[in-house]
Amino acid sequence: MKISMVASIIAFLSNFMPTLALDGYRCVEQNISREILMREVNQSYGEAVEQDPGNAFFRDSTLSANLEFSFTFPSYNDPNSTIKVFFNNRKQILRVQTFLFGQIHDCHEIAKWHA
Repeated sequence: MKISMVASIIAFLSNFMPTLALDGYRCVEQNISREILMREVNQSYGEAVEQDPGNAFFRDSTLSANLEFSFTFPSYNDPNSTIKVFFNNRKQILRVQTFLFGQIHDCHEIAKWHA
């Protein structure tokens, strides 16, 4: 009885508590929204992943595919700059990198509290 009462109180309070959500990635001093990255993944999913039903990628969510696309960083003047997004079969972003002036830079997650 006491456990169910505590569980009920926690469930009730969690409806009013803010949650931490991934808002995007910080790449080379610039924020890139999750929406931009997901739009690219969704648009190019068929090209980035071989659409063979026997492809192990579709059976194992620990495997990743990657997609690379051009992206202009206003602070830098590199016409060859790109972003590479690594994702699994559920289209969850696992890692993001940038390629700028011939060097690879890891991007860092940006989390934001949402009410």
